[in-house]
Amino acid sequence: MENKGTILFDLDGTLLPMDMDNFIEKYFEQLSKHFSDLFDPQNFVKAVNKATENMIKNNGNKTNQEVFTEKFFELISLEKTNKEEIWNRFDSFYDSIFPGLQKYFDIDKKGKEIVEKAKEKGFDMVIATNPLFPRNAITARLEWIDLDPDDFTYITSYEDMHYCKPNPGYYQEILEVIECESQNCVMVGNDERDDMVAKKLGIKTFLIEDFKVERKDIDIKPDWQGTRDDIIDYLDNLEVNK
Repeated sequence: MENKGTILFDLDGTLLPMDMDNFIEKYFEQLSKHFSDLFDPQNFVKAVNKATENMIKNNGNKTNQEVFTEKFFELISLEKTNKEEIWNRFDSFYDSIFPGLQKYFDIDKKGKEIVEKAKEKGFDMVIATNPLFPRNAITARLEWIDLDPDDFTYITSYEDMHYCKPNPGYYQEILEVIECESQNCVMVGNDERDDMVAKKLGIKTFLIEDFKVERKDIDIKPDWQGTRDDIIDYLDNLEVNK
């Protein structure tokens, strides 16, 4: 088994078992409700979606948060509010309401077992989730599976990142931030395109099959694949090289 030093973990569908359609539905239901006195819920959701699409297309010149902000404020009316109030609303949503979305899902703790195994073996770990959310929304989801954010060398979020999956620039930026060579990393994720594209940079890849996201016209073969149970055995046989 090859020596590796850093594991890049996707979050949703990898460490965190998640029906993404259900998650998105509940997320927008609660978010639009939080802003319902200021905006028509349907128009508000459209604005958030369009701004998110712009983040996914980010070319690296600005942070994802900056790209989101610019597009979002192009699409909404400030007739009843102002930018400061809107950001305060977003902050209060992610701090006090978003964590409560956990109650809508049946979440096992297999992700915690995986992380504990990687930690026991001495790997550096990165949460390589698509950086479409602020950091507090990501740490909230880590807490759903009893994970400590401090166990990770880096957590990608929209405040810091300048690219999104499946742009290979996303993975290049991670490598630069953590100062790690691609050959010393393994990307573990459940998306045939968004996660396995890391292979284009020389990062080894492990495709999680439990909640696999299949993509059409994608010809990227993972180096390994298996269930979330299999990844624990895989990590047990992987030697650390730092």
